[in-house]
Amino acid sequence: MSANPTLVVDDIHTYYGESYVLQGVSLKVEPGTIAAVLGRNGVGKTTLIRSVIAFTPPRRGKIVFENQDITRWTSYRIAQAGMGLVPQGRRIFISLSVRENLEIARRAATGGNEGWTIDSVLDLFPRLRERMRNSAGTLSGGEQQMLAVARALVGNGRLLLMDEPTEGLSPHVVEELRQLIRRLRDGGMAILLVEQNINFAIESADYVYVMDKGKIVFDGLPSDLAANNDVKETYLGV
Repeated sequence: MSANPTLVVDDIHTYYGESYVLQGVSLKVEPGTIAAVLGRNGVGKTTLIRSVIAFTPPRRGKIVFENQDITRWTSYRIAQAGMGLVPQGRRIFISLSVRENLEIARRAATGGNEGWTIDSVLDLFPRLRERMRNSAGTLSGGEQQMLAVARALVGNGRLLLMDEPTEGLSPHVVEELRQLIRRLRDGGMAILLVEQNINFAIESADYVYVMDKGKIVFDGLPSDLAANNDVKETYLGV
């Protein structure tokens, strides 16, 4: 692993009220890599994403983004610092047009980089270009997922959080998404991918974590997980 991971989650403990959800979770995401977090429903995967982006901040532990301790930062400040989010359920603004959804999220790249523009993300998603004036609520499920990803990209972050991006998508769109996130990784972006689709995660990720009951119970290369039938059966139900 590199000396300077893009994201370090260090022994975080997160609660909803008195419900103890994340119980000492630690992981890293390296620059230009995809780290996948797998697990059954209800084990804390979405809470992990919410903790990193500060929707549900941890009570204990530390989160470091590009060598800065962001544990007590607001979500807005974290997004400005260069972290993008593709939330579970897409959470696009259905009453706004496709263009308006992108305009709201647009932020110039920093450090002299050209970065993502609305035009360049539409080159990735030509179907969205055809629907720029349409209400986002009229898009298909796959198109709404494309819009959620495009909205995150135009914010020009260097770390992309993706929470269950394949949920409800057809196999064809899932394959398109897999190719896309690999392309983003190859362009230098770090990606934290939360998934239930084990095949998608193993085929996409460079490193994988498995969660159960708020804890990391396995971490290793995708090939390690693919070969570990005990972990797959016990914690993933496959």
